[in-house]
Amino acid sequence: MNTEFLQLGSHRLTVNTQPFELTWVLDHGKAALSLTGTDYTEVLTEVTWDTSPESELPLTAIESPTVYRGEYLAALVWPMLPAGVLAPPEFTTNSPLWPIITLMPLTLRKVWRHLSKLISYLPIPRTSDTNQGVSSVALPSPIPNASNLLEQVHHYLATHPAETGYEYGIHDIDAVTILEKLWYFEAHASRLRFGPLPRAVAQLFWVFSADPAARKLWENTIRGLSQLSSLVGTAGTTCLQQLGTGLQQAIHCLVAEPSLIPLQHLSTIDKTWVAQRAGEYLLEELQDAPLTFTMSTAAKQLVDGFWQDLEERDKRLEFEAELKTLTAAWSSQWLLIHTALTNYVNNAMPFDSTINYYLPEAIVIILTTSGWLHQLNSTNLQVNLSVLGQHPRIKNHILSLQLDEFSERLQYLITVTVPTQKSARDLRTQLLEAAQQRLQLTQYQPTPSPSWVTHRWLTQVLFNRLGDNLAQQLEQGNHGALLLLAPSGFGKTSLVEFLAFRLGVLLVRIDGTALSTTVTSLDPAAAPHALARLELEKLNFALTLGNNVILLLDNCHYCPTEWWQLLIPLVAPSRRIQGVWQGQTRHYDLRGKRFALILAGTHTVAFPPSLINRLDICLMALVVPEHEEWFRLSYVETAIPRQPLLAPLIGRENDLDELLRLVRAKDLSPEALATVTAKYPAEELSDIINLLKQLWQVQTIVFKIHQHYLTSLIQTDRWRTQPPFQLLGNYQTMNKLADKLTATMTEVEVEQLVMEHYFEQAHALPSGNEENWLQCLALMDKLSPAQATRWQLIQHAFTATVISDDPTLDPVSRLVKQLQGLGEQLQYIQTTLAHPEASSPLPKLVEALANSQLAVTVVNQLPTNLEESLRILLDMVDKTLLPIVQDYERKSKLDLIIFERIKEMSEILKDLPKDSSGKVQKTYKPLSFKD
Repeated sequence: MNTEFLQLGSHRLTVNTQPFELTWVLDHGKAALSLTGTDYTEVLTEVTWDTSPESELPLTAIESPTVYRGEYLAALVWPMLPAGVLAPPEFTTNSPLWPIITLMPLTLRKVWRHLSKLISYLPIPRTSDTNQGVSSVALPSPIPNASNLLEQVHHYLATHPAETGYEYGIHDIDAVTILEKLWYFEAHASRLRFGPLPRAVAQLFWVFSADPAARKLWENTIRGLSQLSSLVGTAGTTCLQQLGTGLQQAIHCLVAEPSLIPLQHLSTIDKTWVAQRAGEYLLEELQDAPLTFTMSTAAKQLVDGFWQDLEERDKRLEFEAELKTLTAAWSSQWLLIHTALTNYVNNAMPFDSTINYYLPEAIVIILTTSGWLHQLNSTNLQVNLSVLGQHPRIKNHILSLQLDEFSERLQYLITVTVPTQKSARDLRTQLLEAAQQRLQLTQYQPTPSPSWVTHRWLTQVLFNRLGDNLAQQLEQGNHGALLLLAPSGFGKTSLVEFLAFRLGVLLVRIDGTALSTTVTSLDPAAAPHALARLELEKLNFALTLGNNVILLLDNCHYCPTEWWQLLIPLVAPSRRIQGVWQGQTRHYDLRGKRFALILAGTHTVAFPPSLINRLDICLMALVVPEHEEWFRLSYVETAIPRQPLLAPLIGRENDLDELLRLVRAKDLSPEALATVTAKYPAEELSDIINLLKQLWQVQTIVFKIHQHYLTSLIQTDRWRTQPPFQLLGNYQTMNKLADKLTATMTEVEVEQLVMEHYFEQAHALPSGNEENWLQCLALMDKLSPAQATRWQLIQHAFTATVISDDPTLDPVSRLVKQLQGLGEQLQYIQTTLAHPEASSPLPKLVEALANSQLAVTVVNQLPTNLEESLRILLDMVDKTLLPIVQDYERKSKLDLIIFERIKEMSEILKDLPKDSSGKVQKTYKPLSFKD
């Protein structure tokens, strides 16, 4: 067995190659849906499962092991043959016997025609086939008017395109061979075309079950309508059909009894079929007077042999006496005769496989010996046909047919089996389509973007980082989960989708943004709104699938704290969790199952300790510095399918790598391009190179934006020196820009295209439009002098705002930082004034002020309420700023006093006298800290 594996780092994970399809199964005798490759099973309580053999046969009737395709084709064509195709053979003047025939009387001519017709259909003697070395049967001589049978078979196949699976030159030829024998059977077998069992059931009903008065009424009515059918026309035929339906219903009441021994082994469908055929047979028999029941030669021989065997063993009288004791219970008589006949057949004819087919008829003959007439039809029903096809029924190219059994078997197949199969298929198809639409299985089939199929940033880098955890979850079925942390648009969802695609598993994605803070249960019925209910249904569906599933909880940073408490059992060692599926509480045990839980978000959340300890955290952004070249290359690989001219390079990695290497090295000489020049026309290669150069230029800018976004993202607000940067440099940005590139664009035009995109993106932000745009320009070194000045002011204002809003600083420290900021701004103004050429607007402003003439008019009129406003402002200064300044002044003065006293103490220590031993003498002098 070929097993596929996916290498993830040091681990080889098994790849599931089984397709996920909804199929029918039996679950404790009930109809159920099963999703292959998973543990999903859904019992359909509203559907009654048909357990009959007919519904379980192959979906194509011609593939039945009991029916050869040529047989089935002949049975289909036979009822549709136009009149005259198989007319009886007529002698013409071209016949060599015509002179003798003309001398015969008219009566002898008719006898001759009949005899010649019988002779043409006598069993064909076997002939030796010297080529094959086996016995074969010579084909019967063709009927004179049957030459167009093959055309009729071809016409049927042409007008019934649904009938497929036939081989021309084999099955059509064999069908013609069978049709020729059917003509003989139809012309001579008469009511033997009804099988032994329907004929036996009809006699049982008429002899033992039907009321005598009802029998008389039926017999007279049917016989009268039959005799007057030529007068009443179609009305009489309709009445006969209605009477036949009544007979069938009456017989069905008999065969439907569970205690009826002869039919206990039959299914409900079989009993209905037997009742229908018995009613049709009895209707035909009742049209003749006197009433007789047709008897086959095989049944007559079986009964005669049975009686003879009893007589030879002197058991006949004993057996008849036993039957008389059971006269009141014909069902018991049936059981007795069936047992005796079966024993006789097993002993006298153990190798005759067809004799059991006539047992019901033989039993009825014995049961109805007295008082009922049986008419023997001695038509030979056994034929051997030489055919071309192959089938279990065909031995050495010989197909043995018992024509009455063939007629009954094919009639049953066409009228019961095939319609039953068709209705069962239609019902199953409808239910499968309804289940497919209800479960929406297509949304769980991972379909990664074509660009990700050869995305080497994933396969060469990220896959290696995820191997340990996924091997633990998928291969070992252990506890734990995987947490992917990366900025928006970094490819977290695409990574998981591509991974699920490569592993051949289903991907169920739960959107964390749809989960409300009030979600406290996994029951969808308890969800606060429709979106949360939908996500909970998907979660329970993933648990129901059990095997070959990756459950992705995307945007997990939006999930409430209560939500994580619900998922702790899923990552615990027991891996058991309780959920709700289709309104029923279910316990899921995922130990040892190929089930993985992956969380994806932009930043960490407040996970419970019992959950965070079982998470394998992968910071995707930290992987970039180690493999920056692969990551930058992933931008280009992702964008290549957006350009039709570059899309074919996805399947040509060697050409792509070589072209990108030359583009990055700026080595586009003919010698360097020699390895790929022969594969592409010169003009096409030039356009390809231009587009790759443009893509690499775009990714350079986008990557720089992305790096700056990451740097800004991880900073704490209290330590920021500039506003947060919100512009993104992700794969979506790269794809949007790649759509707008053309091979004729210059580097300046490409750069302008990128800047226009970020200008539009900056102005689409809900806040911080100007600072983000200026920050982008500063990052690209595209700031004009005026924009640079504006950007400096924004940074200083932002720093002042951060200081004033910092709750960790005391008022004095906050004031000091504000004064420091004020000093920096004054220093900036001083620098600007000292170097006016550094700022272009200032010289113009000075020149404008010098050349202007001021006309100043002083109006000594104070605004209304100005005095009150000044008083309030002075009061605010006295109560807020003045105490702070006073505290700062006292603190500064105290620091100066301490410094002076310490200096004085140092001088005193230096002047201390020493004794003769060199030790310092103790001298005490009080220190004063008074002002």
